[in-house]
Amino acid sequence: IDHAGLWRAMRALSLELAQAVERDAFLDECLDIVMRSLDADRGMILLGDPATATVVNARSQSRPLTAQECAEVSRSLIHRVLETGECVTWSRQDEDPSRASLREMGVWYAMAAPMRLSSAVGGQSAGIIGVLYVDFRSYNKQVGELHGQLLETVAVLLASIAHQQRLLDDTRNDLELARATSAPSAIDRLP
Repeated sequence: IDHAGLWRAMRALSLELAQAVERDAFLDECLDIVMRSLDADRGMILLGDPATATVVNARSQSRPLTAQECAEVSRSLIHRVLETGECVTWSRQDEDPSRASLREMGVWYAMAAPMRLSSAVGGQSAGIIGVLYVDFRSYNKQVGELHGQLLETVAVLLASIAHQQRLLDDTRNDLELARATSAPSAIDRLP
Protein backbone atom coordinates (compact mmCIF):
# COMPACT_ATOMS: atom_id res chain seq x y z
CA ILE A 1 0.00 0.00 0.00
CA ASP A 2 1.23 3.49 -0.81
CA HIS A 3 -0.05 6.94 0.13
CA ALA A 4 -2.37 7.03 -2.91
CA GLY A 5 -3.77 3.61 -1.93
CA LEU A 6 -4.25 4.82 1.63
CA TRP A 7 -6.17 7.84 0.38
CA ARG A 8 -8.36 5.70 -1.92
CA ALA A 9 -9.21 3.41 0.98
CA MET A 10 -10.16 6.29 3.27
CA ARG A 11 -12.24 7.87 0.52
CA ALA A 12 -14.10 4.60 -0.11
CA LEU A 13 -14.79 4.20 3.61
CA SER A 14 -15.97 7.80 3.90
CA LEU A 15 -18.40 7.32 1.03
CA GLU A 16 -19.65 4.09 2.61
CA LEU A 17 -20.16 5.88 5.93
CA ALA A 18 -22.14 8.65 4.29
CA GLN A 19 -24.42 6.28 2.40
CA ALA A 20 -25.70 3.70 4.83
CA VAL A 21 -24.85 3.66 8.49
CA GLU A 22 -28.13 1.92 9.38
CA ARG A 23 -27.76 -1.04 7.01
CA ASP A 24 -27.28 -4.37 8.75
CA ALA A 25 -24.40 -5.26 6.41
CA PHE A 26 -22.62 -1.96 6.94
CA LEU A 27 -19.74 -3.26 9.08
CA ASP A 28 -19.27 -6.22 6.73
CA GLU A 29 -19.00 -3.82 3.79
CA CYS A 30 -16.45 -1.72 5.67
CA LEU A 31 -14.41 -4.83 6.49
CA ASP A 32 -14.42 -5.77 2.79
CA ILE A 33 -13.07 -2.31 1.86
CA VAL A 34 -10.34 -2.52 4.51
CA MET A 35 -9.28 -5.99 3.41
CA ARG A 36 -9.20 -5.02 -0.27
CA SER A 37 -7.20 -1.89 0.54
CA LEU A 38 -4.66 -3.80 2.64
CA ASP A 39 -4.74 -6.92 0.43
CA ALA A 40 -5.55 -8.90 3.59
CA ASP A 41 -7.06 -12.36 3.53
CA ARG A 42 -9.34 -12.13 6.56
CA GLY A 43 -10.76 -9.41 8.76
CA MET A 44 -12.69 -9.42 12.02
CA ILE A 45 -14.31 -7.02 14.40
CA LEU A 46 -14.28 -8.20 18.00
CA LEU A 47 -16.19 -6.29 20.66
CA GLY A 48 -15.77 -6.53 24.41
CA ASP A 49 -13.08 -6.55 27.06
CA PRO A 50 -10.05 -8.90 27.14
CA ALA A 51 -12.01 -11.68 28.85
CA THR A 52 -15.13 -11.50 26.68
CA ALA A 53 -14.02 -10.18 23.27
CA THR A 54 -16.45 -11.72 20.79
CA VAL A 55 -16.29 -11.77 16.99
CA VAL A 56 -19.26 -9.74 15.71
CA ASN A 57 -18.22 -9.38 12.07
CA ALA A 58 -15.83 -11.62 10.15
CA ARG A 59 -15.04 -11.60 6.45
CA SER A 60 -12.80 -13.21 3.87
CA GLN A 61 -12.83 -12.36 0.16
CA SER A 62 -16.24 -10.62 0.45
CA ARG A 63 -17.88 -13.56 2.22
CA PRO A 64 -18.67 -14.27 5.86
CA LEU A 65 -16.29 -16.52 7.77
CA THR A 66 -17.54 -19.80 9.22
CA ALA A 67 -17.58 -20.31 12.99
CA GLN A 68 -14.45 -22.46 12.67
CA GLU A 69 -12.67 -19.73 10.68
CA CYS A 70 -13.69 -17.14 13.28
CA ALA A 71 -11.96 -19.24 15.93
CA GLU A 72 -8.71 -18.94 13.96
CA VAL A 73 -7.57 -15.76 15.63
CA SER A 74 -4.78 -15.31 18.15
CA ARG A 75 -6.48 -14.58 21.46
CA SER A 76 -3.13 -13.48 22.89
CA LEU A 77 -2.78 -10.87 20.12
CA ILE A 78 -6.32 -9.58 20.76
CA HIS A 79 -5.71 -9.57 24.51
CA ARG A 80 -2.48 -7.58 24.05
CA VAL A 81 -4.28 -4.90 22.01
CA LEU A 82 -7.08 -4.64 24.58
CA GLU A 83 -4.60 -4.49 27.46
CA THR A 84 -2.15 -1.99 25.94
CA GLY A 85 -4.48 0.06 23.75
CA GLU A 86 -1.89 -0.05 20.96
CA CYS A 87 -1.86 -1.44 17.44
CA VAL A 88 0.01 -4.76 17.32
CA THR A 89 1.68 -6.24 14.24
CA TRP A 90 2.94 -9.81 14.11
CA SER A 91 5.02 -11.47 11.42
CA ARG A 92 6.04 -15.09 10.99
CA GLN A 93 9.65 -13.98 11.40
CA ASP A 94 8.87 -13.02 15.01
CA GLU A 95 10.17 -15.58 17.44
CA ASP A 96 7.48 -14.91 20.05
CA PRO A 97 6.37 -18.37 21.27
CA SER A 98 3.07 -16.96 22.58
CA ARG A 99 1.98 -16.48 18.95
CA ALA A 100 2.56 -20.11 17.88
CA SER A 101 -1.16 -20.43 17.12
CA LEU A 102 -0.81 -17.97 14.24
CA ARG A 103 1.93 -20.08 12.66
CA GLU A 104 -0.20 -23.21 13.00
CA MET A 105 -3.11 -21.46 11.25
CA GLY A 106 -0.93 -20.54 8.26
CA VAL A 107 -0.82 -16.81 9.01
CA TRP A 108 2.24 -14.93 7.74
CA TYR A 109 1.29 -11.50 9.09
CA ALA A 110 -1.40 -10.32 11.50
CA MET A 111 -2.39 -6.86 12.64
CA ALA A 112 -4.84 -5.74 15.29
CA ALA A 113 -5.83 -2.20 16.29
CA PRO A 114 -7.90 -0.96 19.21
CA MET A 115 -11.42 0.24 18.46
CA ARG A 116 -11.42 3.30 20.67
CA LEU A 117 -14.17 5.80 21.32
CA SER A 118 -12.32 9.08 20.97
CA SER A 119 -14.51 10.92 23.47
CA ALA A 120 -17.51 10.35 25.68
CA VAL A 121 -20.37 9.17 23.48
CA GLY A 122 -23.95 8.61 24.58
CA GLY A 123 -23.14 8.84 28.27
CA GLN A 124 -20.37 6.23 28.01
CA SER A 125 -16.82 7.25 28.82
CA ALA A 126 -14.10 7.12 26.20
CA GLY A 127 -12.26 3.85 25.96
CA ILE A 128 -11.55 0.72 23.98
CA ILE A 129 -14.67 -1.20 22.98
CA GLY A 130 -13.02 -3.85 20.81
CA VAL A 131 -10.43 -4.76 18.18
CA LEU A 132 -10.15 -4.58 14.40
CA TYR A 133 -8.09 -7.58 13.23
CA VAL A 134 -6.70 -8.55 9.81
CA ASP A 135 -4.36 -11.30 8.72
CA PHE A 136 -2.38 -12.23 5.66
CA ARG A 137 -1.88 -15.86 4.66
CA SER A 138 0.58 -15.43 1.82
CA TYR A 139 4.30 -15.05 2.40
CA ASN A 140 4.76 -12.75 -0.60
CA LYS A 141 2.56 -9.93 0.69
CA GLN A 142 4.32 -6.89 2.05
CA VAL A 143 2.97 -5.40 5.26
CA GLY A 144 4.32 -2.03 6.32
CA GLU A 145 3.80 1.06 8.42
CA LEU A 146 1.05 2.47 6.17
CA HIS A 147 -0.96 -0.73 6.68
CA GLY A 148 -0.88 -0.10 10.43
CA GLN A 149 -1.82 3.56 10.03
CA LEU A 150 -4.83 2.68 7.89
CA LEU A 151 -5.92 -0.04 10.31
CA GLU A 152 -5.66 2.30 13.31
CA THR A 153 -7.61 5.07 11.56
CA VAL A 154 -10.36 2.72 10.40
CA ALA A 155 -10.57 1.15 13.88
CA VAL A 156 -11.43 4.55 15.39
CA LEU A 157 -14.12 5.16 12.74
CA LEU A 158 -15.62 1.70 13.16
CA ALA A 159 -15.63 2.02 16.95
CA SER A 160 -17.85 5.06 16.70
CA ILE A 161 -20.15 3.40 14.16
CA ALA A 162 -20.38 0.11 16.11
CA HIS A 163 -21.19 2.07 19.27
CA GLN A 164 -23.86 4.13 17.49
CA GLN A 165 -25.39 0.96 16.02
CA ARG A 166 -25.51 -0.62 19.46
CA LEU A 167 -27.25 2.48 20.86
CA LEU A 168 -29.70 2.44 17.96
CA ASP A 169 -30.45 -1.26 18.53
CA ASP A 170 -30.98 -0.64 22.25
CA THR A 171 -33.34 2.24 21.48
CA ARG A 172 -35.31 0.11 19.01
CA ASN A 173 -35.59 -2.70 21.56
CA ASP A 174 -36.75 -0.27 24.25
CA LEU A 175 -39.34 1.17 21.86
CA GLU A 176 -40.66 -2.28 20.94
CA LEU A 177 -40.88 -3.22 24.63
CA ALA A 178 -42.70 0.02 25.42
CA ARG A 179 -45.15 -0.58 22.58
CA ALA A 180 -45.78 -4.15 23.70
CA THR A 181 -46.43 -3.19 27.32
CA SER A 182 -48.60 -0.16 26.54
CA ALA A 183 -50.79 -1.76 23.87
CA PRO A 184 -54.17 -2.81 25.24
CA SER A 185 -54.62 -6.56 25.29
CA ALA A 186 -57.60 -8.33 23.74
CA ILE A 187 -58.98 -9.00 27.23
CA ASP A 188 -58.91 -5.27 28.07
CA ARG A 189 -61.01 -4.55 25.00
CA LEU A 190 -63.86 -6.94 25.93
CA PRO A 191 -67.13 -5.22 26.90
